[in-house]
Amino acid sequence: MNNKTFLADYCDMTYYQITCDWCKVIHNENYIYDEEKPLYQCEGDRIYYVQFAEKTICECCFKKLETGIWGWSEIIINWLKEKAIEKKIELNKKKNKLDNLIKECENIKRLEEEKR
Repeated sequence: MNNKTFLADYCDMTYYQITCDWCKVIHNENYIYDEEKPLYQCEGDRIYYVQFAEKTICECCFKKLETGIWGWSEIIINWLKEKAIEKKIELNKKKNKLDNLIKECENIKRLEEEKR
C-alpha cells in the first residue's frame, strides 16, 4: 500500500473490478468476480478499499476521506459525548423503573407470605 493512513489498518483488498464511490475511478476494469477462480490466480491489481457510510472508498481516496474526517473530529467527538450522556440518562431511567418493579415484586411476595 502506497500511502499509510488510519484507514489502511481497517481496509479489505480485492483483485476484481471495483469502483471508488468518492472519485468514481473504476479499478481493475473487466476483472469480474469468478467463484471458480482462486484469488491467487486473479490478474487484476491489488486494490485496497473500505466500506464507509454505505460507500466503497478505494485506496486512491483514503487520504481525502481521512483529512475530511479529521476536519470534523471535534464536532464528531462532541456529538458522541452528547449521545453518551443521553444514553446514560436513558439507562438510569430504565434502571430506576426496574428497581421500582423489583421493590413492587418483593412487596407482593411479602404480602403473600403474610397471608399464609
